[in-house]
Amino acid sequence: MNSNTKDLTNLLEEYFSKVQPKIQPKVQPNKQLNIFKSIGKTASYIYTIDLSGVYYFAFARKVPFNTRKRYIDPHKKTASLNTGAAKTDKKYCGKWTSFGGSANKHIHALKAAIQEINEEGCLINPFIANNVNIKWENKTIDPQKLNLMSANSYNNVGIFLFYLKDYERFFNMFPKLKDGGRRGPQIVQSSHGEIDAVCSLNYKEILDYQNFDKTMFIHYACESFNKVIKPNLPDAFQQRWNSKDLSIYEDDKPRTPFELKVKPYEYVEYEKTKYK
Repeated sequence: MNSNTKDLTNLLEEYFSKVQPKIQPKVQPNKQLNIFKSIGKTASYIYTIDLSGVYYFAFARKVPFNTRKRYIDPHKKTASLNTGAAKTDKKYCGKWTSFGGSANKHIHALKAAIQEINEEGCLINPFIANNVNIKWENKTIDPQKLNLMSANSYNNVGIFLFYLKDYERFFNMFPKLKDGGRRGPQIVQSSHGEIDAVCSLNYKEILDYQNFDKTMFIHYACESFNKVIKPNLPDAFQQRWNSKDLSIYEDDKPRTPFELKVKPYEYVEYEKTKYK
């Protein structure tokens, strides 16, 4: 652990020795989603459970504002004005969220969700939609596959909950934030300019970071986690964390990350959609 991480850890411990997380009321999820029909948007949450029984969740960070140096078309002589996350409102830049967004309407919802995870996660060994174990159909967890635990329609978005039992594979894909996460231009390129980092956090860390920073996580990610994801997690998680929802704060401006810091215009688009 480097000095910056130690300083951040000490700061968080000092803060949360004095402040308790703000609790939000829970609402049950809407309706089960037909995963074999197309949908306009997806939001996917992936978790694992380590040897100590601690639940870890994977997240993706929207490219921070003014960190993308855009390609200048020699024929137009001008660069795109968007220097933050592609196809994203400026107020969400630099914040963590689930995997997903506008879905490919030419494929079914499950395949679209997996496609978004693979691209935004820049996964070297990507998941395959046809190889996903659907828990409610097979009535069991497959230790070798990505398991789909639930799929709900909430605010016209397909909310997916996946479980990867192989925690070593999970942490290789989504390293813990305290261990440095995973960040870089390769992720920016794979996600088409939308995401620059991925990581995993346990639920206590998620609660603490959100209350410390207020806008570390996009508000709709917190809302869908509280209202859709938590009710579908196993009893062991419910017994420990049922009374503690993520605090929700409105997004009104972009966020400058204190974690996995990025230099101004660090991600250089040297060709159209190509980054270094």
